Amino acid sequence: QQCYQAATSVATVEHFEIDDYMIEGCNVALVELGLTNDDRAATFVNRGILHAASGSMAEALTDYEEALILSPDLGQIFLNRGIVYLFENQLDLAMADFNHALELDIPSSYLAYFARGVIYEEWNLRSKAIDDYKSSLEFNPDWRPAKTRLSQIMEQAEISGYELAVQLD
Repeated sequence: QQCYQAATSVATVEHFEIDDYMIEGCNVALVELGLTNDDRAATFVNRGILHAASGSMAEALTDYEEALILSPDLGQIFLNRGIVYLFENQLDLAMADFNHALELDIPSSYLAYFARGVIYEEWNLRSKAIDDYKSSLEFNPDWRPAKTRLSQIMEQAEISGYELAVQLD
């Protein structure tokens, strides 16, 4: 429970600080007897989130790999591993994980669509980025990061379109 609460806090509270005590709660949970494979996988995911938030990306990836062994169809693993790959600028791996997470119909689809939009922007595929930001907002209409990115990319598209029209005149 403590591990889950710490990982949830990292994901939802701005400027939340990680300490060793939080990760230790996950470690204790993983050595307890009686956890199902799904519960162990979820605990590895939660510990991975804490590692990633503290900047320990290699440890986060190791935890996600352990979770995949236990529960290969848990979409949250692919979402969170994709986020680490995105931060590590491994965009092809990140995109593959986000796509797979969406195939598994994760509850936080808006995050996967948003992250794909970021990658499409990096790849200069604005129309695909716009589509994914819109999809993100379909799942979470009030989510500010998607609204902001969509607004920014639409403004850029209008400016680029205007500049192109001026150049053609």
